[in-house]
Amino acid sequence: MILRRIAPDDWAAFRAIRLEMLTQAPEAFASRAEDWAKKTKADIRRWLTDIHMIGAWNGDDLIACAGFFPQPHARMAHRANVIAVYTRPAHRGAGLSGHVIGAVAQAALTRGIDQLELQVLAGNAPAIASYHKAGFVVSGTIPRALRIDGVDHDDHLMVRDLRADAGA
Repeated sequence: MILRRIAPDDWAAFRAIRLEMLTQAPEAFASRAEDWAKKTKADIRRWLTDIHMIGAWNGDDLIACAGFFPQPHARMAHRANVIAVYTRPAHRGAGLSGHVIGAVAQAALTRGIDQLELQVLAGNAPAIASYHKAGFVVSGTIPRALRIDGVDHDDHLMVRDLRADAGA
């Protein structure tokens, strides 16, 4: 397995895993599969340029991913949102998401980011446990964070302080 940034040229592999995650776990993501299915090659390449995505590759197969984007305002530039965390079902249970999130944390640190934040479905115990293991703590709950087919879902806001990783 190789961990590396998912480049714009990897657009087709990323599109495939993105559609899979949005189809397999629609309640876990704000984006919808039907919206991503309409994105062009140029749209996805631009997205991969703007978002720092790390992928776990098994040869040419993208088997897991996670990304981050920094907050855009100067007073919030020390923070980044973690998004699109997904491991293909056949590769779950081996700690792969922890490795990918670790690579995200290292990439964020190199950009001067010292706090990672994410939202996770409040009822998604396996994901919450995985994020806890990766150093995240629940800092609050967002009621009705997502509305899917008329059903409201709460999200936990989780935070990881990277200052210890940076030696601060």
